[in-house]
Amino acid sequence: MEKKLLDFGEYIISLDLKKLFFFLTLIIILKIGVWYHPALWRLLEISINPFDNSAIIDPNAHYLYYNFLGGFVANFFGFNTKISFFLFHLFFSITFFFLYIYFVLQKLDKKLALLSIALFLVLPVSTTSFFWVGYDSITLTIMMLSIIFSHNLLLILIFGVLLGLQHFELTFLAALSLLVLNIYNKLSSKYSFLNLNYSIFIIIGILLGKFLLEYYFNQIGLNINSGRILYTFDYLKYFVFTAYFNFHNVIWFALSIGWLIIIKYFFSKERNNFFIFIILGQLLILFIVDDQTRVYANLSFLIIFSQILINKSFLQNIKNYEIAVLIFLWLIFPYGWAWQGVLRASMFTYDFAYLLNYFFNLFNNESINSSIIWPFKIIK
Repeated sequence: MEKKLLDFGEYIISLDLKKLFFFLTLIIILKIGVWYHPALWRLLEISINPFDNSAIIDPNAHYLYYNFLGGFVANFFGFNTKISFFLFHLFFSITFFFLYIYFVLQKLDKKLALLSIALFLVLPVSTTSFFWVGYDSITLTIMMLSIIFSHNLLLILIFGVLLGLQHFELTFLAALSLLVLNIYNKLSSKYSFLNLNYSIFIIIGILLGKFLLEYYFNQIGLNINSGRILYTFDYLKYFVFTAYFNFHNVIWFALSIGWLIIIKYFFSKERNNFFIFIILGQLLILFIVDDQTRVYANLSFLIIFSQILINKSFLQNIKNYEIAVLIFLWLIFPYGWAWQGVLRASMFTYDFAYLLNYFFNLFNNESINSSIIWPFKIIK
């Protein structure tokens, strides 16, 4: 068994790029599946007429308006049908995924790059924008671009502004976590790929983007409630109860098998205790949100990337059999997202059912239970 694991590990780190891309594509299709964010069509309504708050009369629709950038760009280029709007966001899902691969192949030697890609694949952040194609696709792409150009402070500031226009709350907390970590790292001479200057400029940009969006909404008379704070307080009891009674789902599927990466890091010589403290502290957000896995995956991306995924010293200490075990467990274990505390499994079955339904109309008969299998709605 040990020999087979070693051989499997050797095979993973010796893959050529063609085989790598083939297997990654196959894994995304079969293990993850591709579906759309449940709010994507509501976001499309705003995208078609982005400055009319009568498009959705809902006091809790603030987050749709504040995910402004993607809808605005889609409308500018005329992506105003369901299929074109979906494909527009899917393009960014693919872009984020392969920008990561491109970057680590440029920054690391091939063996370490393949190890980094394997770790990235295990973490839900790598494929959450396929599981739920939507505004995360754009948010994560901008994050990745800011990392690629992390040597250019002006570009970091610009990407920060774009993040503030796209998803302020989540990106601000992600950047704030990185800033606090990097202040500690600076004072204690600890490793961090994304340095303190990056943290400062990205967070200034995010705040500036938020200010510009609020100012513009005010200028055009677009009245939106006070946003996430009001929404959280209104539904706080519901959020806390949901997280409490689904505690194991919520915590485990925050990173799923990815927790093994954190455990490996914890016992490594490169361990940064303050990073562990922050990554565990971020779990508190799971008690005030509905879509626990996607929020935590995105929130933790910058600090995990900076501290682990591009850390040569850490990657060099990963043994072949360890990466083999990690990938093997990831392939056979359920890979899902906790939403409202409940596990949502792979979307592949829905993808396949959608194709069958498109040609044979098998799943729209309301007299049978199969008519309610769709996770949200089918594309029509």
